Amino acid sequence: MIFAAMKFKIIYIVHILSGFQEDCVVCTGTTDSIVAFLAARATQPGKAVTSLGSTLAIKLLSNTRIEDSRFGVYSHRFDDKWVVGGASNTGGAVLRQLFTNDELDKLSEQINPSEVSLLDYYPLPLAYAVKLDILLQ
Repeated sequence: MIFAAMKFKIIYIVHILSGFQEDCVVCTGTTDSIVAFLAARATQPGKAVTSLGSTLAIKLLSNTRIEDSRFGVYSHRFDDKWVVGGASNTGGAVLRQLFTNDELDKLSEQINPSEVSLLDYYPLPLAYAVKLDILLQ
């Protein structure tokens, strides 16, 4: 119910601000790396987030828009700032070229989420990751 009300308010505001007709359908979406950036709560310019999905992405909050297609760098408007980023094909999808699903499952079972790591990961609980994987298929 809350999400439906929020959706209605957002769509109403978009229609008012854009001058679109009321019957114009407005759809929004984003990428997993932008969602990771938002979830990490990087709120100060200079703060960066990397996310490993099918690609490896990096996003950095900046006061300046940066675009350079030679290097695959682009910017998304974020309030009065910019989320500058890019992606690499060195992400998790490359694992499918090296391992079978069974091998990946067996390797994944060896990961101990309770073990302390020097890396600052922001993992999803397994239940959410499974639901997300199902949604993305």
